[in-house]
Amino acid sequence: MNMVNLPDMSINFDAYEIVIGLEVHAQLLTRTKLFCGDSAAFGGDPNTHVSPVTLGHPGALPKLNRTAVEYAIKMGLACHSEIEQHNYFARKNYFYPDLPKGYQISQHTTPICKGGFVHIRTAAGEKDVQLNRIHLEEDAGKSMHDVDPENTSVDYNRAGVPLIVRTLMLRASLLVMTYAAARLGEDDLATMQLALTIWTFLAFTLDAVAIAAQAITGRYLGAADAAGTRAVTARMERWGWLSGLVTGLALAALSPFLGRLFTSDPDVLDLLVPVLLVAAVAQPVAGIVFVLDGVLIGAGDAVYLAWAQLATLLVFAPAAWLVGGRGLTWLWAAFAIFFMGGRAVTLLWRAHGDRWMRLGA
Repeated sequence: MNMVNLPDMSINFDAYEIVIGLEVHAQLLTRTKLFCGDSAAFGGDPNTHVSPVTLGHPGALPKLNRTAVEYAIKMGLACHSEIEQHNYFARKNYFYPDLPKGYQISQHTTPICKGGFVHIRTAAGEKDVQLNRIHLEEDAGKSMHDVDPENTSVDYNRAGVPLIVRTLMLRASLLVMTYAAARLGEDDLATMQLALTIWTFLAFTLDAVAIAAQAITGRYLGAADAAGTRAVTARMERWGWLSGLVTGLALAALSPFLGRLFTSDPDVLDLLVPVLLVAAVAQPVAGIVFVLDGVLIGAGDAVYLAWAQLATLLVFAPAAWLVGGRGLTWLWAAFAIFFMGGRAVTLLWRAHGDRWMRLGA
């Protein structure tokens, strides 16, 4: 028998670094679409914000929205990006019913903003989160599968709405907390890193309910079922509260032990337990926040969500600065009360009103 010498298949994982890239789309708050004068407002009757340009009729010529370009440049400057002086748009060809031209106008080789970074502070020190690019592109339309039992309907109101890449307001609140923790000392900053890791893990758990809420809400609104939308929203609120209660009880019970999975530093472990208990108390509120966030996203209420979260952040940031000097537990209490509590108030107020319920949208 001939013996074959196999190569050494062992892998030195310490020689590699995990790098995770994210692509995030955000709608620019322009009054009109990216390449025509059709309204970019949300909530109109299907196919009322359209024109030959939006519908891709032969001979229709696009004209670039100056305000969209200005907004994208502002985003690039805020992120320390290089602004491209000579911009070109490209055809992104693929066939789908909600893409009337048969291609999407996007940017490929010349994104309007190149590179850049967002500066953050972590337990390991200061860090620049690198950006690859920020580019402009038009949105596609909206396929609706629940209007007709035998056919798919298409709403082109959204087609042509400008999008850019950006981060979310929630990350800003966490950066505020990290900055405040950095003033307290190395042990507090390390504890903050552990607490944020655990909080983020629980947030992903609660976000599963929010994703379900988003899909279910869109279904009932698309079917123009106001009573069904109300009923499912109430049910989602109960699911959010119960999910948060379960995660909160679990976190409280495990708080004396979780830190030992990450560190043996006694000072960090002593700081971590009361912080996790505060986070555990906040979990039911977080459950409500996540699920109602999903409900309103499913309803397309993005503009309200953006402004409400910005207002909440503006209240939370000075509160974190004022109480953060008293210790990490106080900082997390401020986060639970002013940011998560503030978001709960704005979301409950909106969800129990009528302005977000755009039936048939």
